[in-house]
Amino acid sequence: MKSNRINGWLIPTLSLALVIGMTVAACAGGPPKPNLQQSTLIESLGPDGVRVKAAGEGKDAGKALDDARLSAIIYAKDQIITTPEERAAFAAKEGDFYSNAKQFITAEDADLLSRVKQPNGKIRVEKIFVVNPMKVQTWLSDRGIIAAKKEIAGALGNPIIMVLPEEAAKGQQWAGFAATAIQRHLTAKRYEVKVADQAQNMQSLTGALRDLKGHLDDVAALIAMQSGADIYIKYNVDVTARQMGSDTVGKASATVNAFETTTARALGSATGFSRERSVSDRNILIEEAVVDAIDKVLNNVDAYWKEDAVNGIQYRILVAGDFTTQKGRAVRDAIVRGLRQIAKTTKPILSTDKTQDFQIWGTQKDYFEVKDALQDAYAKNFKGAGPAPELIDEQLFSKMLMFKVE
Repeated sequence: MKSNRINGWLIPTLSLALVIGMTVAACAGGPPKPNLQQSTLIESLGPDGVRVKAAGEGKDAGKALDDARLSAIIYAKDQIITTPEERAAFAAKEGDFYSNAKQFITAEDADLLSRVKQPNGKIRVEKIFVVNPMKVQTWLSDRGIIAAKKEIAGALGNPIIMVLPEEAAKGQQWAGFAATAIQRHLTAKRYEVKVADQAQNMQSLTGALRDLKGHLDDVAALIAMQSGADIYIKYNVDVTARQMGSDTVGKASATVNAFETTTARALGSATGFSRERSVSDRNILIEEAVVDAIDKVLNNVDAYWKEDAVNGIQYRILVAGDFTTQKGRAVRDAIVRGLRQIAKTTKPILSTDKTQDFQIWGTQKDYFEVKDALQDAYAKNFKGAGPAPELIDEQLFSKMLMFKVE
């Protein structure tokens, strides 16, 4: 009976201890997580820094400032994590991420922007921080939350980006410097960049590419195709000045638009701004504005590139020939069947008496492999009378292949 009495007391005692322990743990809290999760971009400082305004809330000013630091790194994180799979992977490790907030913050202003006592009795503060996006990206890739740049490059190759001025930017005295600033910034982020003058390149377009003008709205896409660019970016810059007392202050704005080369599909658009101030060299303002705009639009470009890595490598296939005859129609059918065999996905773009145009997503490593695979599949799938007319590769670009049938 004594043993039973001891056991009878032991069980509820352990249960009570367990409840108390769980309550203490809950009060102590788990890994940190921002309360307000409010951060906005003020300006981009280059590949290694962005200035953000972040808000935090806590039972005192110190706790509120700690919370603001957690909010500050959200902006950089949200620019890097773009897919549902990445968000799910991050959710499992976000506690560790916020625990390391200070390693991502390289500077913060000495003074608070605001400090307000809330109706709930807590203190809310706002402050400006400088966050290093490259450190955030490295932390995420080291833990497998996102694919490292080299892994994406291994699947697709590094994207080649062409930079061209908008029509309205032609003749602007700052257009050339803006292109150089964009190129420098993209190169620092390890993109391969080509800068083109739209008017000059239009004169050098091949005859075959000129024929595409009828069903491609943007001439810049033709220039990008000829250069082998995967993505092209069009930009415009505006600089304004006004008198402030005895000083003349200036401010620059830049608009950038990113497009998929093979279809001229818009990938993203952004406007960037410089700070308004008095400077002797307005190029400083221009570089601030274009860097701000480029950083905003690169999030869309990287998301597009990740999607291509999943779907396959994208190519544009253009075939010229006479498709009005019975044999011509047999050629067209053989091309369609061949593409369906060699590609993961085939999307018809245009079919006329003289042109067959397709967009495909394939597993081939480069356009030479696509060329060889299509020519072999076409010959095997030709069902017309007599031998199959030869499918000749006329011009090959990194993401566009042009054939003619003879």
